[in-house]
Amino acid sequence: MRADRDSPSYPTGQSDSPSIGSRDGIMPLLEAIGERKDVLDLDGDSETLARLLLSRGCRVTRPSVADLDAQPLATCLGDARFDVVFVARTLLQLRNPARVLEELRSFLAEGGYVVAAVPNAAHGAIRLAALEGRSTGYESTRGFTARTLDELFLAAGYALSHLDRIKVALFERSEHLPQVWGDLVSDDVRAQIEQDPEHDTLRFIARAQPLSDEGRHRLLARRFFNASAEAHDLRVENARREALAQSLRTELAESKRYLSDADTEMRVAQARASDLEQELGRARADLEEHVSASIAVRGEHDRLRAQIETLANAAAQSAQQLAGVERERASIAARVEQIEAELGVFAWSNNELLARVLHTGEERDTAREERDAAIEERDAFQAQLHASRTAAANAAERLDAVERSLERERTAREDAERDAAELAAQFQRHVELAIERANAQAQELASALDEVHRSRFWRLKRFLRRVFLRER
Repeated sequence: MRADRDSPSYPTGQSDSPSIGSRDGIMPLLEAIGERKDVLDLDGDSETLARLLLSRGCRVTRPSVADLDAQPLATCLGDARFDVVFVARTLLQLRNPARVLEELRSFLAEGGYVVAAVPNAAHGAIRLAALEGRSTGYESTRGFTARTLDELFLAAGYALSHLDRIKVALFERSEHLPQVWGDLVSDDVRAQIEQDPEHDTLRFIARAQPLSDEGRHRLLARRFFNASAEAHDLRVENARREALAQSLRTELAESKRYLSDADTEMRVAQARASDLEQELGRARADLEEHVSASIAVRGEHDRLRAQIETLANAAAQSAQQLAGVERERASIAARVEQIEAELGVFAWSNNELLARVLHTGEERDTAREERDAAIEERDAFQAQLHASRTAAANAAERLDAVERSLERERTAREDAERDAAELAAQFQRHVELAIERANAQAQELASALDEVHRSRFWRLKRFLRRVFLRER
């Protein structure tokens, strides 16, 4: 969107009221028409305007013509002449407005002029609504800007002597404009819209004087020279822009080449990064597996430790039992020694009895009885000795069994401690290996990312940013 650069300058006025139907909005129109004028009103639909014109001493004529494109005005006006011809909405609906305006020249009295009130089709709110794809109100009617209005009157043989403007701010609510909201419009778009000096013009009120053929030719010649100078300036500007465009095309081709190389490097880097990510995922899976295994090893280690503690408790109990058996065996050995001493005494007594038997006959029977008693006592002592020996043998067997059990428990505890130490060392090796592998992969990934950062892609990004800033 841009302003009409070659619009001519006219004596201008300005009103802040948008509505021609209101008294404030109609005042610029009344001033353009003047007082005590013979007015031809081609619209004929504003009673307010008619009453105000009558109050200013004007005479108003409204022709009964249904279609100005098809029916000449002479059929209903004859040779009548008017000081002012007023046209507004009708001008927007004509198929050939230039022909109708040219025909109106024949109905103007000497010094007469045409007054036109037309809306500005380039108001900023209308442009924003068109950008948003909403209705602007000009889909089925003609719209004008200051430039196209001037061109229309010039083509019909008129020169604009006065161009007044009725203003409505860009985001102000108005029944004559589509509603737009400032907080939904970007700053760049708003700045472009506001570059147009007519962005807040709701309606133009133009007064046009008919030109003679010589005046029309002079005006056209002046416009032609101005247009030629502007065309020369545009050609110079176009050449400059073409040179800039060629430079940008060259830079764009180089940028595309850099972009292609950078894209290739990026794909390679992405593939490498994908491989590294997969490797890192596998390393994480291995680490998780090692962690799970370490948890299992730790559970086994705890179980073995509990088993070792159980075996230690059992060994302590066996040691206590062994000490009891040792004490019992020592007691039995002392008893056996006592019995053997008593047997020695008994043998000595027996020999003494035998000697006495040999010397005396009487004493022989007594000795025999004593001997039998001694034999019985000896047999009793021998039975008691045999029982003591049997108990000692049983105690020895129990002691051997306890010693074998202690040996097995000691061997099992040593095996469990050795297994636990091996499992702990293996877990430590697995963890250290996983950590080293993860660190190596992380360093490799960091190196790959550094290579990507140093690649042509980043140089291209900086180059495009520099080109963009230069364009700005």
